[in-house]
Amino acid sequence: MITTLRIGKVPIILEETRLKDVEKNLGGTIGSRGDASEALQWLCFHGSDADGRWALWLETSEMGGGTVDGFALQRIPGKATVDRRCRTEGAQIDLHIRLRVGLTESEVRGILGAPTAKYGNTLVFHHEHEEQVRNEPFTASNTVYTVLRGGVVWAIQVWKTTSN
Repeated sequence: MITTLRIGKVPIILEETRLKDVEKNLGGTIGSRGDASEALQWLCFHGSDADGRWALWLETSEMGGGTVDGFALQRIPGKATVDRRCRTEGAQIDLHIRLRVGLTESEVRGILGAPTAKYGNTLVFHHEHEEQVRNEPFTASNTVYTVLRGGVVWAIQVWKTTSN
């Protein structure tokens, strides 16, 4: 599934790359809300490509402990106002598996297979497997949500969680 992305030449590895390191390398301002199990911090970037405008939020939850453990990438309307903390990014966003906003549902299924669930216009893909971390067994979970609008992917949200 999706465990890495790249913003220009900067690699982001879910559950390894610290949000503060991304802020240092790419700029922006870390936002936050909530506390304890509801805590969420993010960095926002926006830009455009041949298909239109987009926004990307790199996120760290309480489970992430300061590392990027999820992200949301979505199209934004041409006249939408973007929060001032959201840094302009001219670099390409690469998800390493050909998944991107603008694909059709059948193209997404061709890349990710059959969805685990479908709720209205949202396809959910959940993958879980066992892996060894420091010679201990852990369960790694990766969930990908794709939201369709007008028959194409409008938004992608990804979370990765590893627990024992």
